Amino acid sequence: MNGKITPNQLPFFGTFDGLIVGRGDRYGRFDFDAAALVDVQGAVATIGDALGTLPSGYAEQYALATEGQTVFTAPAYPTSQPTTVEVFINGGKVRFGPTGWFVPEAFVGVEAATQIQLAFGVAAGTEVDIRVMPFTRAEIPALFGNLEMNGFRVTELAAPTARELTVGSGGDYATVNAAILGALSWLPMGTVTIRLLAGFVMNEQVIAVNQNLSAITIVSNASVVTVNPAGITQVLAAIDDARPVFGAIGVGAALPRIGALFAYADNATAWDGVAVYGGASCEILPECGVQRCRRGIQAYNGARVVCNIDGLRSSAGEATTQLGVDFRECSGRALDAHHGATVTLPRSNFNDCEGDIAVYFIWGAHGNIYQSDVRRATGTAILARDGATLCARECNMDSAGGRAIHALHGAVLDARGKLGGSVNGFGIHAAKNCLGTIAVLAQAGAIIDAAEVAVDGAAGRGFSAGEASTINAALATATNCGTFGFYAEKCSTINANNSDATGCQTGYSAEGGSRVNAKDSTANNCSEFGVLAIDASSINAENMQASGCDVGMEVREGSTVNARSSTVNASINRAFSVIDGGSMNIQSATSTGSLDFDLTVRAGGQVAARFYNGDIDLRDGGGIVHNEGGTGAVSQTVNTLAATGIIFR
Repeated sequence: MNGKITPNQLPFFGTFDGLIVGRGDRYGRFDFDAAALVDVQGAVATIGDALGTLPSGYAEQYALATEGQTVFTAPAYPTSQPTTVEVFINGGKVRFGPTGWFVPEAFVGVEAATQIQLAFGVAAGTEVDIRVMPFTRAEIPALFGNLEMNGFRVTELAAPTARELTVGSGGDYATVNAAILGALSWLPMGTVTIRLLAGFVMNEQVIAVNQNLSAITIVSNASVVTVNPAGITQVLAAIDDARPVFGAIGVGAALPRIGALFAYADNATAWDGVAVYGGASCEILPECGVQRCRRGIQAYNGARVVCNIDGLRSSAGEATTQLGVDFRECSGRALDAHHGATVTLPRSNFNDCEGDIAVYFIWGAHGNIYQSDVRRATGTAILARDGATLCARECNMDSAGGRAIHALHGAVLDARGKLGGSVNGFGIHAAKNCLGTIAVLAQAGAIIDAAEVAVDGAAGRGFSAGEASTINAALATATNCGTFGFYAEKCSTINANNSDATGCQTGYSAEGGSRVNAKDSTANNCSEFGVLAIDASSINAENMQASGCDVGMEVREGSTVNARSSTVNASINRAFSVIDGGSMNIQSATSTGSLDFDLTVRAGGQVAARFYNGDIDLRDGGGIVHNEGGTGAVSQTVNTLAATGIIFR
């Protein structure tokens, strides 16, 4: 059946008994008898006739081709003819231009001439790929406008969308990179899945330099693919000595989607996992990644790394139990993001990181590791600094060798927990048993939201804010910490209402013009102070329980404590201590069973103690106590000015 291809039917896609020809957004199906096309010369002649019949009077001659040689030659084109047409055949590239058909390169290591022979010499139904690529659409009419294709039938055909290639013993390719090169000719027409067969060992790196490979997905039949460190030789960025299994660099560069779990045998001899630089990107599928790396993920200079979890939404965050990426047991940092990089890796595994920091965001990097596991870090579990922003909400950071959560230099870190965890077991919100000097630390203008976070058992401080920083620790617990449960210094603020600092050396402390809000909180059985405010600071301890401490609450040096309606019983020394110009409100507070006086005022302290019934002692310069309605014992006659001050009752 005769047919005529008109310009609006090109570029085209088609099958010649399994032979695929296509390019662009226009597709058609071509049927003809391929049985006669059994040799390279005939194949090339047929392609030449079909795609590039020259104007009348131009002779054509054909020859067998090897790489780089001319397949056929022709006189120079008139200026009205196209300059070049590219034809990709199973990954090999043949170009038709003023000098004819020739083979400048063969992407898959097989001569394009051999590919042509295979394409036309195989049995009917065997699939091969050909893409025809004119340089511009304007060139198409000149080349194809009057082409009569005898014996061809032209019909519309939907474009193909996906293809799978296998790698490994018995597969289509021996290496991942060979499969990627083989996939390139398909990518304009759809996506490609590269499947690693069982037993495949990763002895190579996948590096994308200014190239977008995101339409390729790498998956595996094995649950874990072993990485051989001897095959990881290329340095992606010398300044960082980045030597990743998967690396991309350049604006618009993108790695294949990583849909398999890879692992080095041990992190002592391992190199890196994933590194993206300079605007490059990478998508890692859920429960995939690279375990036991030197460094897990490096995202620098505007790079982007993402893991999409279906069903994880703000309105239905508990609708799925899907986990994120897996970069556990790194010898260095598990996640490192710099200079405006963006990382979205919820519910991920960064456990047992042996580096100085497990998760690190700096210099304006932005990230989300919601509900991730960062337990047993040798150093600091999570650090954000220098303008970075990080959502580490409902993460588990137990047993860090250093700090669990650290933010400084204007960073903003959301590490909020969730009481009781989520319905699916996520959101443990814990940073318990940290071995460092501080479990949660905000410095130099940083902000940390650590509400509902547990830092119980910290070797040093539980929560600490310094240098005009802020920590929100409402409903948090910092029990049995080695030094302070909640400590604010240098004009900082900790909001810790409804929190618990039982069993610490000092429960709540503010100094250097700082403030701690701890209304409705608990600081029982502290070995030194339940509450301590010094150096022009303030603590709101209204309705607090602070029994069994050496000193229940003490305020000094122009500081203030509001302990209204608090309960401070069984103090080993004093329940309330106000000295050096400090001020305390203990209206309606309760204190019984103290070994010393319940309230001691010295060196110019002032106390509002309306309806307070504990014993009152003024000494060593004394102060002023307003005890209207009180009934407790006093150290001097009430309503009488003495050298130690006065008690109004």
